[in-house]
Amino acid sequence: MSALDITPTAITAIESKRLLAKFVSDLSLTGLDAADIKSARIRARSRLIADAEKLKTKDRLGLIASASVIADLISQGWLIRVNRNERILAHRPSDNDDEIRVHKRRRYQAARDSQLRQPATRAFVERMERGVLTNTGRHSVFSLMRDGRHLQADISRVLSGKTEKVLADLVQPYIQFVHSESNCAFTGLALQDVWRYFRHTWSNPYESVPGRSMLFLVRDAAAPCHPVMGIGAISSAAVQLDARDRFIGWLGEDIIAECNRTPNPEYADWALATIDKSLKTIYRQDFLEKGLLPAKLPKYLPKEVVIKLQKLALKAREQHYSRAEAGLNKAGGDASGVTASDWKKYARSPLFTSKRAREIAMLLETRNTLQEAYDGVPKAKRLEVLLSSAAGRAAFLKVVRLARSRTVGTEIADLTVCGAVPPYNALLGGKLVAMLATSPEVVLEYRRRYQSTPSIIASSMAGRAIVRPANLVFIGTTSLYGERPNQYDRTSYPCDIVGGPKGETVRYRYLTSQKSNRTSGVGTFQFGRDTKAAIEKYMSSTTNGVRVNNVFGEGTSPKLRSLRDGLKALGMNSDEMLQHGIEKVVYGVALVSNCARYLLRLDSAPQYLFSLDEAQEGTKRIAEHWLQRWASPRMERSETELKLVAHTLVRPIRHGARVVLPDDESDQLVFRID
Repeated sequence: MSALDITPTAITAIESKRLLAKFVSDLSLTGLDAADIKSARIRARSRLIADAEKLKTKDRLGLIASASVIADLISQGWLIRVNRNERILAHRPSDNDDEIRVHKRRRYQAARDSQLRQPATRAFVERMERGVLTNTGRHSVFSLMRDGRHLQADISRVLSGKTEKVLADLVQPYIQFVHSESNCAFTGLALQDVWRYFRHTWSNPYESVPGRSMLFLVRDAAAPCHPVMGIGAISSAAVQLDARDRFIGWLGEDIIAECNRTPNPEYADWALATIDKSLKTIYRQDFLEKGLLPAKLPKYLPKEVVIKLQKLALKAREQHYSRAEAGLNKAGGDASGVTASDWKKYARSPLFTSKRAREIAMLLETRNTLQEAYDGVPKAKRLEVLLSSAAGRAAFLKVVRLARSRTVGTEIADLTVCGAVPPYNALLGGKLVAMLATSPEVVLEYRRRYQSTPSIIASSMAGRAIVRPANLVFIGTTSLYGERPNQYDRTSYPCDIVGGPKGETVRYRYLTSQKSNRTSGVGTFQFGRDTKAAIEKYMSSTTNGVRVNNVFGEGTSPKLRSLRDGLKALGMNSDEMLQHGIEKVVYGVALVSNCARYLLRLDSAPQYLFSLDEAQEGTKRIAEHWLQRWASPRMERSETELKLVAHTLVRPIRHGARVVLPDDESDQLVFRID
């Protein structure tokens, strides 16, 4: 693979360029052992920081930001050098040899360790392990870990017939949902802190996700203090994911292809109704006051109306950017305490004025195309006529995308965290967490939590509170290292054990598409917190202003936009550097039999594959299925004993569920700017 030129072209001062080239050369060491390389790199960092102090502020900040970016890449396996023309060239870690997985894990762990070195994170871990005195004794997070030796001793007694207990008595899983103010009844620890602690044992860094996030613990009632077996998180779904969308069956191209094979006239009325319903939910009062729209929309609207709205959208967008540069835009994302007048205020803001004008223009233009195709045509032939022209097909695709946008953030979700806590991983506890994430109990909790919550963006578009249904009907997830993990493969349970139809299963399916069965591998995790802070410092020193702000509804992740703009400002290759190369395999679980039809609102109600009555009993049945199908056979294997006894709570504690804090920050390539 050819080298990538990552020279920061914004670094123009001769001394800054010399210092950066020297720094890269000092980091690009070969032929030394790991300890010597580490020491040499730390010395290089110290020299650069000292020399940078002599530069002008903007040059110093640009140099430190560029050096921090390069140091992050080198720590994750990139090969970087300076050529004879003083260009900085980089090679990604190889994806074609046996070390690919090592490189991927190293990149994740470097980002995780950077997080664990943060003083606040270290203090949190130490506090959780220190413990507090409660009515039932002194407890810490160790009270919520099961000693693997004790579990193995119990298993051995059952298998040898020395007890009346059976294997099912040794592990009794149940779900506990995490709320902001909920505490563990046994230890007094905040459940959010318990969840967060165990999440820090993952090999990748912990980051909150925008939108909805429902955390849960899987606990074991068979042991004292009900130790944690695993953790999970149900979060807002990615807006677009080709493999998932093709599996659901709600991609416009696929629907058109199906209609060409088997005509379905109901889509004609559905398309027009979808547009009209969307128009009714968008706030238009200010547009009426300006004379841009009539009070009652006629069958057709002239092209001039659409053009005026498009111009208004562009003008309002520029106003939004100007406010961002002046620091006038406010972050959002929480609907609590918002009044009716607030929603109107949000709707009239430059950002949502732009979004409303653009959306109405698109809807009216699409509506005109549909009306022209339907005019004078019998209902049974309307869809056929619409799809016979390129303009008609384009309009239909817009309607399908519109319908998807109404439910993708509310009725499908991503399983963003799913895994077992040792020693339960030796019993395939990850499969248990995955199964329970698709249980009736999770569906009901999701509905209870979000059924009265206004949608921030929809309400800001409508100028009033809009509450959308919270029927969870599909869950997607991805693997961590781009390979098919055992955790999801063949993971399922029969529907009839939870009151569903016989012969059907709730199953994790490996999803593929015409493009790929993997995600694109673009993100920000490969850059540490201090690198991001250094880039922000540099950006604030420039005179061009910053258009990235954290206003909810702005679009793509603010973290991603901010980092992309920062790398561009430095003159570095942002598109290439944001591709961390760690693609993820996609899985999905349909919880209903009419997934696409319900999500597109062709059907009015979801048809679940299980009963929502007695949901806790359903959890018990799923756990029993896991125990019989997966855990019990593992308990009977000799190699499982070695895995279980490796986790002991006898001091010095050696337990896989304990967070391992990395070396002190002073030994790392960190560029902190105070």
